Amino acid sequence: MNILIVEDEELYADQLQMLISRLGHKTCAVVENAEEALIQFDRHSVDLALVDINLKGEMDGLELGKWLRRFSNIPIVFITSHYDNQEYFEKASKV
Repeated sequence: MNILIVEDEELYADQLQMLISRLGHKTCAVVENAEEALIQFDRHSVDLALVDINLKGEMDGLELGKWLRRFSNIPIVFITSHYDNQEYFEKASKV
């Protein structure tokens, strides 16, 4: 399985990449913003996207998820350190 990681915190991105490798999957790209994620999505055969909701740049992770849905029906797992924010959960579940 090819997994795209979209995370702007390098430590978290590294941890996710190690976990993916241990589970026997491949990280096709690790990017820190939505714009780069769209470029890498076009370049690789992505089976799953792990997307941080809070990203630096013009577009947040939820908006990126909407764009990815326009091009593909791949599963998107949203990640965030704001686990107690109900608004994030509701918006993410709509994407």
